[in-house]
Amino acid sequence: MDTKIADLGSCKKEVTVTIPADRVDAEINHAYESLRGQVALPGFRQGKVPLAMLEKRFGEGVAKDVANKVVESSLGEILREQKLEIVTEPELKSELAPAERGKELSFTVHIEVKPTFDPPDYKGIKVERVRKSVEEADIDRVVMDLRKNKGTFNVIAGAAFEKGDRVTASVKALLDGLPVWSTDAMSVDAATQEFGEYHVHGLEAALQGRKAGDKVTLEGHGHGHHEAGSTSRATTIEMTISDVSKVDPAALDEAFAKEFNLESVDALRADVRKRLEERRDQQADAEVDTKLVDALVDQATFDMAQGPIDRALAQRRQQATYELMMAGKPAQEASQALEETTAAMRKSIEREARAWLIIERIAKKEKIFALEDDIAKEMEKVARETGASMSEVRSYYEERQLLPQLRATVIERKVLALLREHAQISDK
Repeated sequence: MDTKIADLGSCKKEVTVTIPADRVDAEINHAYESLRGQVALPGFRQGKVPLAMLEKRFGEGVAKDVANKVVESSLGEILREQKLEIVTEPELKSELAPAERGKELSFTVHIEVKPTFDPPDYKGIKVERVRKSVEEADIDRVVMDLRKNKGTFNVIAGAAFEKGDRVTASVKALLDGLPVWSTDAMSVDAATQEFGEYHVHGLEAALQGRKAGDKVTLEGHGHGHHEAGSTSRATTIEMTISDVSKVDPAALDEAFAKEFNLESVDALRADVRKRLEERRDQQADAEVDTKLVDALVDQATFDMAQGPIDRALAQRRQQATYELMMAGKPAQEASQALEETTAAMRKSIEREARAWLIIERIAKKEKIFALEDDIAKEMEKVARETGASMSEVRSYYEERQLLPQLRATVIERKVLALLREHAQISDK
């Protein structure tokens, strides 16, 4: 097998391959032997059909199938031998000729591959860990949220809606001006997104300052409307507010503290402080990880394959379009807003990709792997948090082909731990 590989720049390569005639012949023979065992023609038992008859009946299809198989297998061999990691599907540069006995088979493909580079120096990076202080006002806010969660809602005559309030409203969904769903009394708050089978965004902004008797109109969509090929049409959601309720926070006393298995208000506040400090430390550590990776990305210089960036950008634009339209922006405004942010979006995606490639290269250099025991522990954690069984969690990941993503998460966590271990971290 003769192979020529030419660099086209930016992680692109042109691979030209010539398959010798004897290998082509062997593949053709194997294809017909396999076919002979499956085909039964009038007058012949299965497995006994003459080769000449098979060639006459199926020759054209076999020739094309063999050519495709030879391309796939030979290209796989070349990628393994040359240690090339492709990141996009190979692109044939001309129509593939059918396989013929006694003739070589040649083809040329363009591929994009992962860049080859040495990671920047990742030991001894200097970063600063910033821990924000927990103030009494922070504790007050959390305690008030707890009191509101345990509080009761009361209708307030003439009150205007604010975040945290609820309204009771009659609601109907209209499609082409005709009602398709309705309810006379529905409890709605800022987080409500579902009206029957219809989904809305931007409700909090629409409700802000509204009072009993006011009407609110939103755009709604059926589930999955943003997916490619969806034929779901927009609906009109009309709400008429009957009343506005505001929460009366629960009394802050010993009885309230005991609802959290604590003996006093002071003990409750101490517990809140402890949790806030733990969260503060977690955030500080997460920021250290970000700084470490940012330092590596800023140091590294290597070309990037653009195919994966293009795909990720298209997905992110689709999601952003959906979110803008759900927030009430007309399609034209949403499209214009995206055009203004596309360059920044691409830059962000490319930086994320660079970060992962560096992490992946460090993992390879340090022989860091996601072992089966690591995967099992991750799944056990998910099972505990969701109440699902281990078999259900594993099936979920396998059916949705999420195991590679889970392995990548484990590897990233291990590499970050290595970076922290060898970093020079100062506290502020």
